[in-house]
Amino acid sequence: LYWLEAEVLTRTSEIKPGTLMSVKSDDPYTLWHRRFGHARKKSVVQLPGNVKGVLDKISAPTRDTPCDGCKFGKSRRDAFPASDSCADHPLDLIHMDLVKYPSLSLDGYKFALTTLDDYSSFYYSSFGLVWYLKRKSDAFSAFKQFVTWAETQAERKLKAIRLNRGGEFLGREFNDFLAERGIERQLSVARTPQQNGRAECWQQTIQNKAEAMRHHAGMTSGFWKLASETAVHIYNRQPLRCHQWKPPITKWNGTVPDVLYFRVWGCKAYVHTHKDVRVNKLQPKAKVMIFIGYKIGTKGYRFWDPTAWTIVVSRDVTFDESSFPKRDDRPREPGMSQDPLPPVLPDLPNPDLTSPDDFTPDDHSPDNAHPQPRQDEPQQEDDDKIPFAPGPPSGPPPPQREHYRPHQSGQASPSRQAAP
Repeated sequence: LYWLEAEVLTRTSEIKPGTLMSVKSDDPYTLWHRRFGHARKKSVVQLPGNVKGVLDKISAPTRDTPCDGCKFGKSRRDAFPASDSCADHPLDLIHMDLVKYPSLSLDGYKFALTTLDDYSSFYYSSFGLVWYLKRKSDAFSAFKQFVTWAETQAERKLKAIRLNRGGEFLGREFNDFLAERGIERQLSVARTPQQNGRAECWQQTIQNKAEAMRHHAGMTSGFWKLASETAVHIYNRQPLRCHQWKPPITKWNGTVPDVLYFRVWGCKAYVHTHKDVRVNKLQPKAKVMIFIGYKIGTKGYRFWDPTAWTIVVSRDVTFDESSFPKRDDRPREPGMSQDPLPPVLPDLPNPDLTSPDDFTPDDHSPDNAHPQPRQDEPQQEDDDKIPFAPGPPSGPPPPQREHYRPHQSGQASPSRQAAP
């Protein structure tokens, strides 16, 4: 309702109840704009000829005058135009952002530092430099190691980075490091992540790919890190329209990827058990596990052993890509595929930037989504011991295993271990 300033032009007896004969107003457009609840200009101009009780013609003002009602009640942000600019060389501009995940990974990680090259849209973590962090404060250490690796591999200096105004990117150490290296920092406006849109969109692309694989395989949320690592590996070898259907890795170093070794994430795998690990000749020579990714720096795959709660690295495996052990509601079709081994990927550092004691699961941690180990199961003490081995192995070493143990009160938090 509106309070209108009006005067009566005829006697009251000649006015029908509820009728107002004349209203003082600046102009017809402003009057009907307000009467229709501050309708937009095109709607007000179209009133004549479509409704009754208005003038024969309502003209829009030639100059838009700000309406305080519209500004207070309908204000919105301006649209962000798409950016067509692109860097001329690798490392001319790097988009960075820090992602927080809603749950802990199996090994207690919560954050991921993402880096995207503006020239090639190449995400360096494909080769082991996706920096998974347990604390936000570890972002600076991860960034320094990223710069060292990137400048060595590209044989160029990093010129500029674009990021948001997170506190992890505004500390004194971070500022001094950028000043010492001569790296320009481009910051987005507060609460405007669209200005770092390439990093934001890339994060959504990877997360969507990883979550699609994880849900399809029926794996729990604790496997988000393993699915994300595989999604990055795939993304860098996937043809993109923005590069005339060339993969990002081709744009980065000129190589054409061979993807014959790709397998469906989360599928069933029969992993060979080495003879030195088997208890006797009657024990099965293979064990059913779940494929969870590719081992960087090794011609082998990574598998999840649900019975021992460990990660196994092996090359002797047969895949059943139509079967998913954690998803029993899908029909299982016959057909298995032998495994051409993946190529040796660069063995780059992927350091654990925090101590194992930083892992403190809560009620929503992935530990509660997995079966607990048997109480009589031997504890892992040395890197060269495997829980199910009858004794010190002789001959060729058994498959590598990375052991994860649920955190119990009064005990040390789990840490990733690998056999030599």
